[in-house]
Amino acid sequence: MKKISAVLFIFLLILFSRPQISFAIDDDLLEVYSLRSDLQAAFSVADNYKAIADSAAGFLIDLQDWAKQYGWREYSELSNYAPRIIPPVNIGEAMPPEVSAASYIIVDKNSGIILAAKNASEKRSLASITKLMTVKTALDLGLDVGGKGSILDGDDVGGARLWVDDGAEFTILDLLKATLVASANNAANAIARLTGYDRSYFIDQMNHNVKDWNLSATNFVDPTGIEIGNISTAREVAFFADKIFANENIKYLAGRAAINITSLNSDYQKTIYNTDWLL
Repeated sequence: MKKISAVLFIFLLILFSRPQISFAIDDDLLEVYSLRSDLQAAFSVADNYKAIADSAAGFLIDLQDWAKQYGWREYSELSNYAPRIIPPVNIGEAMPPEVSAASYIIVDKNSGIILAAKNASEKRSLASITKLMTVKTALDLGLDVGGKGSILDGDDVGGARLWVDDGAEFTILDLLKATLVASANNAANAIARLTGYDRSYFIDQMNHNVKDWNLSATNFVDPTGIEIGNISTAREVAFFADKIFANENIKYLAGRAAINITSLNSDYQKTIYNTDWLL
C-alpha cells in the first residue's frame, strides 16, 4: 500500500443519481467468458468472477463490471448490461487535465460509464471516506434516528472531533450530521456504539457489505477511518459510494455545506462546515 501523505489521495468526481441495477451473471455473459481467454485470465471463475490482482482487469471489479463498461459495446447479446441512459459520445480528443491527486476516477453520473481514471486500482488509505460505510452500517443495524445519545470520552480517538465533555447528549440526527459533514471521529464512534452492537461485530458488518459487492480491495478496521488499515481504491470507492448514496438521507446530509448541532444537556451549540471545500 502507498505511504500515507498529508494530501488528499483520492480525487473522486462522481454524482450519485443513477438508479441501482443488480442482477446475476446471465448465460450470455458466461458464454462470452467461455470464448474469451483474455477474460478467463482476468476474472476468476473460482472466486465469483472477481478481477484477478495484477491482471489485465485493471480497475474493474469483476466480470459484470467488464460487461457494464465494455462488454455491451462489443456483444449485442450483452445489451442487458448496457446503461439505461446512453453515455456521452466521444467527439474528439483532449489533453487530460493536470490533477495532483495520486489516484482518481471520473464516472458519468447517468450511465455509470468510467470516463477517466488514474491509478484507480491502487490501494490507498480511506481516511474519513470510511464514515460513509459507518453511517450505512449503523442504519442497516437499526439505529434509532429519532432517538438521542451521548458522546463519551472513550469515543475520542484524536483527529477531527466535537469538542464536548464526556456525556454530552445530542439527537442521533445531530450525531449523523457531525459524522458526515464535520467528519467528527468521536461522533462516528458514538454512532457505531449506539447501535447496541459491540465494536468488532459492527466492523464485521461494515466489511460484510463490501464482500457482497465483490470489492476485494476494500477493508475497514474502525468506524472513523483514522486507522491506516482502512483501505480501498478509487474504483471501489466510486462503486460503494454509489451504492451508499442510493439512500437519499445519507446523500442529502453528506452534501450539506454546513449544519447546526445543539447539545441537549449543555450549552454547546455550533454551526459546523463541511470538510469538503467543494461544497
